[in-house]
Amino acid sequence: MRRLIVALSVAAALCVSVQANAQSQDEEIALTEKAKDLVSRSLKDPSSAQFRDVYLMPKPKGGKCVCGWVNSKNSFGGYVGFRRFISDGTADLTTMDEDSPLFGALVPFNELWAAFCKK
Repeated sequence: MRRLIVALSVAAALCVSVQANAQSQDEEIALTEKAKDLVSRSLKDPSSAQFRDVYLMPKPKGGKCVCGWVNSKNSFGGYVGFRRFISDGTADLTTMDEDSPLFGALVPFNELWAAFCKK
């Protein structure tokens, strides 16, 4: 009987752990999709967006940001080549490979990439 109680306790703990992990994965997927949507909206042709090497990184003060590469078409219909992007899922903190006005000053994109997207 004691073994059964222990086994049920372990099974219950595993179920809670699996459920929390699944919820965390759902939140990460939602954040990634939100970031892709925000990046796409800033492009000349949002429907042409192609993403690669998209991954999540922890932010220094909590939360996560999405880093990756995006390619899209320009006004002439040609693809411009892959550019890096960073997003925390908000329009204010979504930017692509160019100088980014953050915190009232121009912060070079390379500094942002080094701070947030270093694997």
